[in-house]
Amino acid sequence: MAKTTPNRAPRMRGREGNRVLHALAFAFLTILALVELLPFLWMFLSGFKSTREMLLDPFAMPKVWLLENYFTAWRAGVSRYFANSIFTTVASTILCVAVCSMAAYPLARFRFRLNRAILMYVLSGMMLAPMVSLIPLYKILSFLGLYDTRLALIVPYVAFRIPFSTFLIWSHFVTIPKEIEEAAIIDGCSSLRVLLRVLLPLSRPMLATTALLCARYVWNEMMFALCFIETTAIKTIPVGLLALKGQESGEWSILVAGLALSTIPIVILYLIFQKQLVRGMMMGSVKG
Repeated sequence: MAKTTPNRAPRMRGREGNRVLHALAFAFLTILALVELLPFLWMFLSGFKSTREMLLDPFAMPKVWLLENYFTAWRAGVSRYFANSIFTTVASTILCVAVCSMAAYPLARFRFRLNRAILMYVLSGMMLAPMVSLIPLYKILSFLGLYDTRLALIVPYVAFRIPFSTFLIWSHFVTIPKEIEEAAIIDGCSSLRVLLRVLLPLSRPMLATTALLCARYVWNEMMFALCFIETTAIKTIPVGLLALKGQESGEWSILVAGLALSTIPIVILYLIFQKQLVRGMMMGSVKG
C-alpha cells in the first residue's frame, strides 16, 4: 500500500499567520513605545534650548546645546528638593513593603474567624480618595506635632499605599505551596523566620513590583507635600518645581530642565528592575 503523506499546508499557513500576527504586534508595540517616549525626548531636548528657541521652534533640535540650563536648575534648588524626595521615597517604600509583608502573611497563611473580615477591611482602604482626608489628616498631624516634618509625608504615604500593596503581596503568598512552609516549620523555623527566610525570598519579583509602584507614587505625589510641608528645606521635588517656576519666572527652558532632572530616578529604577516588574506582574496568571 502507498504511504500517505500528511498535509502540511494548513500547518505552514498557521505558522505564517503567527508570524504575521507577531510582526503586527511588534509594529504596534514599537509605535506605542515611540508615542510614549516622544514627550520625554522633547522634554530633555528642550532643556538644552533657550526659552526663545523653545517657544518659537519647539520641535526642532537645539541650535546651541545649553547645558547650563540643567546646572542652573540644579543650583536653583532642584538638588535640595531632589535629596528630600529621595529620602522620603526610600523611607516610605521600605516601611510600606515591611508593613504590608507582615500584614499579608497572617492573612494569607493563617486561618482564623475574622480572617476574611480583616482582609476586606484592609482592602476597603482603596476606596478612600486621598483628597477626601486632607482636613482630617491636617488635624491629626497638627495634634501629634508632625505637621511640617518629614513624617507628615511618610506616614500618610505609607497609610494610603497599604491597601493595594497588601493585596499584591497577599495574592502571591496564597499561591506558594504550604508544603514549603511546613518543611521549614519541621526544621524548627518560627513563623517570623518562615516569613523572612522562605516566603520573602520566594516573593522577590512581587516585592520589587510593590516597591516600584510605591516609589513612583511617593515621588510624584504633590497634594500632601503641598498641604503638609511649609519649610523649604524639606520640600519634595513636585513642590520644589513650583518654587522653581516662581524663581525663574519666564525662563521656561530652565523649568523644563528641572522637570527632566526630576524624571531620572524613576526611569533608572524601572530600567534596573524591569525584569522583576514583569515577573511580578505575571505572577498569579499561571499557577503550577
